[in-house]
Amino acid sequence: MDNKVYKITLGNGHVIDQLKLNGNNFISSTEIEKSVFSGNLSKVIINDGEQDEIHKNMDLIILVCSPGCF
Repeated sequence: MDNKVYKITLGNGHVIDQLKLNGNNFISSTEIEKSVFSGNLSKVIINDGEQDEIHKNMDLIILVCSPGCF
């Protein structure tokens, strides 16, 4: 797992931070409701602590909570 801490800013300005990256999956230590992403993926900014990556028209494919999480 990458040691960087990531921040994702959704299209409506909502920030999801303190994320770790495992492969191409962002891992949060707190639960994130699916509704947070609804209608907010037209522009997504991913920051790795050093630079921003801007993505347009993203899709949420899967939101997983491992057994026993949260």
